[in-house]
Amino acid sequence: IDCGGPECPPCGTGTCSYSLFNSNDFENSLGIWTDGGVDCLWPHRYTFYSNSGLFSVMLRDNTTSSVLTTNDIDLAAAEEITIDFTYITANFSSSSDDFWLQISTNGGNSYTQVEEWNLGDEFQNQVREFESVTISGPFSSNTRLRFRCDAANDLDMVFLDDVDIQVCTPSARVVQKPEDGENEKTETGISEVTLYPNPVERELTVSFQLAKEGMVKTKVTGLDGRGILPGKDYFKQGWQEMKIDASTLAPGVYFLHLYTGGGHTIHKFVVTQ
Repeated sequence: IDCGGPECPPCGTGTCSYSLFNSNDFENSLGIWTDGGVDCLWPHRYTFYSNSGLFSVMLRDNTTSSVLTTNDIDLAAAEEITIDFTYITANFSSSSDDFWLQISTNGGNSYTQVEEWNLGDEFQNQVREFESVTISGPFSSNTRLRFRCDAANDLDMVFLDDVDIQVCTPSARVVQKPEDGENEKTETGISEVTLYPNPVERELTVSFQLAKEGMVKTKVTGLDGRGILPGKDYFKQGWQEMKIDASTLAPGVYFLHLYTGGGHTIHKFVVTQ
């Protein structure tokens, strides 16, 4: 297995491979997530705070119900996980107003804080942010993830949307490279993927064929596997083209992930000055 090849993410020091475990844009349900009560609202009337579609999850105040929690999820085989999501806040008023991401490996009996986001430090009100948080194991068969709002009152609100959980499990990283002149065949329904210009300085164009209409999510990762520049869009069947702003990326090697309901493909590109 040539993990250092031109079409393969580098193995690095680890031996795990990422796959999409769960994705929720909260348009139809909470899925594996459970609302904590009156201070966790879904659906709600603030549809203009959604990143995609009409619905997001709103957390407010700082009570025992100001939480959004997963059910027990079996992550015993995982070496690390990455949580990608987007959020926007309204009416947070002091630097002590924040929200947290927590994890439990004992079915919710106790939680450990993984990350926190504070007003004036990580975010400002009414400005959308995109986050990617990687957590190293060990995990358990009854792991839970929890978002918790730690604000002042009911008017302090954070809206969470497009939450993806990716799991890295032990196996070699392999991406098949099509032979010259052949189409890339994948169960994702995506084929003939082309990235240009590559290397790129400013704007990367991505073209591909989509076997049937549906949602395609994108994410760019660096050599460390951390997710940046997440996005999503709904495409009709056929030939597609999208643009990615590479001007915000430091020079280096990156990987573009294209996700559909059937799986995902990975494609390498290089950013130059």
